[in-house]
Amino acid sequence: MIWKGWKGVGPCESESAMKGRESASVESMRRSKFISNARRFIGFAGAGAVATFAHYSILIILVQVGEWDSTPASALGAVCGAFVSYVLNYRYVFYSAAGHADAMRRFFLIAGSGLMLNTVFMWIGVKGVGLHYLLSQIVATVLVLFWSFAANHKWTFGRAHG
Repeated sequence: MIWKGWKGVGPCESESAMKGRESASVESMRRSKFISNARRFIGFAGAGAVATFAHYSILIILVQVGEWDSTPASALGAVCGAFVSYVLNYRYVFYSAAGHADAMRRFFLIAGSGLMLNTVFMWIGVKGVGLHYLLSQIVATVLVLFWSFAANHKWTFGRAHG
């Protein structure tokens, strides 16, 4: 039996009991981090839904009213949606303490790569596969959502939320 004093381990507690408590504590921390990340992803997806509404609105108006080709209309919509997304994510999802200069630069580098991915996915879907432009946009949006959450969570806002 080992006395660990301040850690709450008494003289009657065995080494294996101590290890079990430590393991449960680590598991509890992992579960807590998973829940925190899941909540953050849901917030990110919610902010993304608002930004996507802006994106799709511009896309549909430009295609239906302006008679634009769907790929550049989608690209312009994505840029506008990215501005909406930045503001919501900075303030409400990641609670960033980073300065706007650094956070915005990182965010828009990721948004730029998301724009490239979105444009490629739209071209493949519409021109390559022959999907309706809105169905192609839905697929592109889902794929870019996962990419941009992971990149923003780790790189753009990672230091701000621990």
